Amino acid sequence: MKRIILKIRQKLLNPVLKELSVIRELFERTDEKNQIVFNEINNIKNFIKEMKKNDFNEICESILGRALTDNELDKKKSVIFNNTKSIYLVLTEMFLGREGFKNTLKNIIDVHLYYMHLARIKMIIKFVPEAKNILDIGGANGSLYDMGYPYKFDKITILDLPPEGRCEMYKRIKMKERKIEFIGGEGNIDFMYGFSTELSDFEDNSIDLVWLGQVVEHMERNEALKMYKEAKRILKPNGYFCLDTPNRFLTEIHTKGFGDGYVHPEHKIEYYPDDLKQDLMDSGFVIDLSIGVCHMPESFHSKCFNYNDFLFGNLFSDNICESYIQFYRCTLRS
Repeated sequence: MKRIILKIRQKLLNPVLKELSVIRELFERTDEKNQIVFNEINNIKNFIKEMKKNDFNEICESILGRALTDNELDKKKSVIFNNTKSIYLVLTEMFLGREGFKNTLKNIIDVHLYYMHLARIKMIIKFVPEAKNILDIGGANGSLYDMGYPYKFDKITILDLPPEGRCEMYKRIKMKERKIEFIGGEGNIDFMYGFSTELSDFEDNSIDLVWLGQVVEHMERNEALKMYKEAKRILKPNGYFCLDTPNRFLTEIHTKGFGDGYVHPEHKIEYYPDDLKQDLMDSGFVIDLSIGVCHMPESFHSKCFNYNDFLFGNLFSDNICESYIQFYRCTLRS
C-alpha cells in the first residue's frame, strides 16, 4: 500500500491547497455571501464533484482499512459538496472515528506526515501575526499563503533558490506570480531567486514580517546567523520574524538505529531549542512567543520514538523540548 501522505497530496491535497484560505475557517466568516468567496467555494465543490469515484474511495479506504460502500462514499462527498464540512474536516473525522482510529493506530507510520502537515497549517493560522508586506524565505515548496495564512496582505515576496540550486525533489517546482482576491481588496504574491543571506534587494526597515518555514535546518549555522542579521536590517521597528524547524531532541530519537543522522538528507543542522533560542537572541531578536508543535512526551521520556504520540499528544505545547517542531515568533530588541 502506498503511503497515505502521497495519496492525499497527489489526489486531494495539492489541487485544493491554493483554496486553503477559504476552506480554512469557512463557516466562521461573517461575510460568506460575498461573491468572491462563493466563486472560490464553487471551485472546490466542482473539484470534489468531478473527482473520480475510485480516487476518492482509495483515499478513504487507506484511512479505514476497507472499501467504502456506495452509500458511505456518497454521504462523505455530499457533506463536502453541500458546504456542510470542509475536505480537511471530513478526513480528520475519518482518522479520529472509531474505525479509522483503530486502523490509523496500525498504520500511524504512514500517516504521521499528514498529521504534522495539518499541525503546521494550524500553527500558521493561530500564531503567525498579521502583516502587510511579507518576505517568505524558502517558500517555493509551500508558501505562507498556501499553508493557510489567514490575513489580508498587500504583498508576499517568495525568495528561494533557482531550480538548479534546490534538492532534487524540489527542482521541478515552478514559482508563479499571483494576484489573490480578498473580501474588499487584493494582494500580490511575487517571487525572486536568490539567497537568504543576501537580501540587498530589500531596503532597511521595509518588511513587516519575515517568515522562515522549515528552512533554517537546510542552512549551515554561520549562514543562518548571516540571514538573521539581514532579516533584522530589513524589518520595520514593529516587524516580526517567525520560523519553525524540527527539534533535535526528537529527531535524534526518531533516527536512532537508522543511521543516527538527520531526518532529511538535505538538512545541514537540526537545532536543540536552547541553542536556536540563543542564536536568535544573540542576533538582536526578542522571542515573544515560543511554542512546541506535535507534543511527543512518551517518545521524549522513553527515548524510544512512539508514533502514537502523533495521535495522543497535544497539537501545541509550552514544552518545546518534548515537541517534534519548535516555533518562534520574534520582534526586534528595542
